[in-house]
Amino acid sequence: SRLRNLEAAEEQLMTLMENTTDLEQTMAVFRELTRTREQIEVLQGHIKFLQESASMSMISVSLWLKLH
Repeated sequence: SRLRNLEAAEEQLMTLMENTTDLEQTMAVFRELTRTREQIEVLQGHIKFLQESASMSMISVSLWLKLH
């Protein structure tokens, strides 16, 4: 899923961040990590909204008996 892919990318970026020694590279990784985390937060918020909306949904069923 998209969320799992973003979380995997976040892990990879965090590993890169730990191993980067050059300031310019560190800043580039930091920007990408920030962008990825923002996408994760947006997606998690959307998922939460959908779950809450679904839990408040109501289904109505009517059954009719037809006599001949």
